[in-house]
Amino acid sequence: MKLVDKLARRFNTTNDVILEAICALACIIGMILVIMAAKNAHAVYKPEYAQLPQVVQDWYKNQKMTPAAQARMKKGWTSCCEHGDVYKTQFRALDDGTKYGRESWWYQKKDGTWKQIPDDVIHWDEPAPDYQATLFIYGATGEELCFYPPQSE
Repeated sequence: MKLVDKLARRFNTTNDVILEAICALACIIGMILVIMAAKNAHAVYKPEYAQLPQVVQDWYKNQKMTPAAQARMKKGWTSCCEHGDVYKTQFRALDDGTKYGRESWWYQKKDGTWKQIPDDVIHWDEPAPDYQATLFIYGATGEELCFYPPQSE
């Protein structure tokens, strides 16, 4: 007995078999496109960035994930700027209450909740050009790539 005949009995008609095959193929193609889009996602270079002094533009372009963050995320690239965007939000530092007062950094997400910034993305003692808190987030996944705590000038 032919395979088509067996499938036709299972699905009532040959048209159901064809429709099922088309749906399966469409799902596979859709998954491949989503994976390709996420893998090749890059940050958006906004026109206002061109207005910044060249030294500031260069600082952003040259920022790299810490070695610990690179090891954990295994992205295959290291740039904070090429694959991430600066996330404008509120930040806060919380003292853990221990004898040595270890700080943890948090940022407010768009939904209003607060999320802790992973320690391995924090660049201690490396200020952003404006000395303000600066967080790069990977747009494809929402992962924190690099964080520069605020510092006094």
